[in-house]
Amino acid sequence: MANFVHAWEAADVDALVALHGTGLFVITLAGDRICGMIRFENSMFPAFGLPRSREGAKS
Repeated sequence: MANFVHAWEAADVDALVALHGTGLFVITLAGDRICGMIRFENSMFPAFGLPRSREGAKS
């Protein structure tokens, strides 16, 4: 949860070596229903304290 709002990161996987964030989806709920959604580009990740890329599971 980000500021009491649900959020998910969209990421591309680079051969299980790194995750590259492509966007951040934030939804607003009203009861048990989604009443709003916004997507932020990965250029906004630093404003949320998120890295644009990070190491993933290595095989």
